[in-house]
Amino acid sequence: MVKVITDDSLANLPTVAIAAKIDAMAAQGKGRDLLDYLPEQFYGYHGRSSGEINRIKGYTFAAFLKTGLPDEAIPFVLDELENGLDAYLVAGAARALRGLNHALPAASSYLIKAFYNMLFMDDALSFESFNVKYPLSSYTTPLSEILETMKWLKVEDKHTLDALEKVYAVHQNILSKSAKTLLLETIELSRPHISVENDCCAIPLHAPVHTFIHKRRMRREVQEQVRLEDQDEQALSYNDFFTSGFTVLIFFYTRCDNPNKCSLSVSRFSRLQYLLEEKRLNQIRLAGITYDAGYDVSSRLKSYGDNRGFAFNRQQRFFRVTSGFETLRSYLNLGVNYAGSVVNNHAIELYILDKKGNVKVAQTRLQWNPEEIRDILISLLSKKESVSIRKVLRIAGNTLSGILIAFFPKCPVCWAGYMSLFGAIGLQSIPYTPQLFYVVLMGMLLNLYVNYRTCRKKNIRNAFYINVLGCFLVITGYLWKFQFAIYGGIVALLISSMYINLSGIFQSLFRNKNNQRIWLSQETGRQFRSTELQDLKLK
Repeated sequence: MVKVITDDSLANLPTVAIAAKIDAMAAQGKGRDLLDYLPEQFYGYHGRSSGEINRIKGYTFAAFLKTGLPDEAIPFVLDELENGLDAYLVAGAARALRGLNHALPAASSYLIKAFYNMLFMDDALSFESFNVKYPLSSYTTPLSEILETMKWLKVEDKHTLDALEKVYAVHQNILSKSAKTLLLETIELSRPHISVENDCCAIPLHAPVHTFIHKRRMRREVQEQVRLEDQDEQALSYNDFFTSGFTVLIFFYTRCDNPNKCSLSVSRFSRLQYLLEEKRLNQIRLAGITYDAGYDVSSRLKSYGDNRGFAFNRQQRFFRVTSGFETLRSYLNLGVNYAGSVVNNHAIELYILDKKGNVKVAQTRLQWNPEEIRDILISLLSKKESVSIRKVLRIAGNTLSGILIAFFPKCPVCWAGYMSLFGAIGLQSIPYTPQLFYVVLMGMLLNLYVNYRTCRKKNIRNAFYINVLGCFLVITGYLWKFQFAIYGGIVALLISSMYINLSGIFQSLFRNKNNQRIWLSQETGRQFRSTELQDLKLK
């Protein structure tokens, strides 16, 4: 996992000083150290312009050709090839792939996308040093770097070869002489290796799926501090919307100047909305949150969604965060950075949250597919139903055991009470020693402590109070030889046991006016670790 450097001093370093650090790491072959410069949250990007960030990141990508490209950097490289529109950054990403120590045929489709992105933006540039002097004596271009990398990969699938031949047939008149030569060389080198069965487009490529560990304290801070305003200027808290079931959440902002990111994400969100309606999955909530709350007022959010086919309703809304954004940003580790209040760098981000606000799936960087997200949601819903059935069976089993424990005699006095109640035998027929009372007393206190822990976790303290009452009545009934107190204690223990074991059912039956559970669920307070549904599949 790529870490995020949190050193404030980096934000104050001149750009050339950061470039010098990159040169030093490249000279020493420290490719893994260069990973720290890739995340959008990198502190060295705070307060800088987008142009400066593109230069630093592009120069970092190019350095991987010397140091070797770690596998952890591949999603960042593919992200720029698929979505990038800056010539320097895309050229650096294409060059970085040649630092791999293994073949990556699946990258061919991303290089084709990058080729089309750069087709009318090809420009002379150099990675020889960070501060180059013009005119350039030797230079490269984004298209040259892309084609050099495709030659290095040795394209092996027919789909990519067909795409290259189409590019040459349609666009040869606008390609530079060097780009045209490289394109023809790539096509000729690829033809002997083509296999119809080896089709890279049959290889599913997914955005990296993160693993999250959510602590109760972090979740509580988000629920308490985050306040929202939707596209209709309705103010609400985080809990009002995000704790009633599964929610698909995307991040965007209306001033984004890259059509491959925010605009496309919202358009695909509209497509996902249609797919969910088609499957009658109306219980799924859809939410979009802007990175730019100061500029994206409610009217802008509504207009942005309307223009991209998103249908707003109570279950499907866009929000701006009016307070607590830094808490939410830290909770989700959002891939965004700022220069003042202006977004200067951000990733594509989609999250699927459960009813507690925990992240079940996080697809970031690479463009996500609405059909795949729909299928993941269907899988999560079916899993939830099966888990609920198992939980009901477990509650039933625990209830039965609770009833048996409550009625089972825990001491001779209780046994006498039972037998007297049913008219079977009397107290004098049971052999008893005084020391047995203290053993039973210790067992009862231990059971009381266990019940206290359980009731505290489930937030059902009334059950614990009833349990204390039952123990008190049994003990006092024994000491003062008052059988009705013993019977009352047994009944109290029975009620307490049923209360504890049936609380899960009560939680699902009784809800407050916001359709939220009155009691905390049984799992509240535990750490939650999401399971990675899919890794980036590389072949």
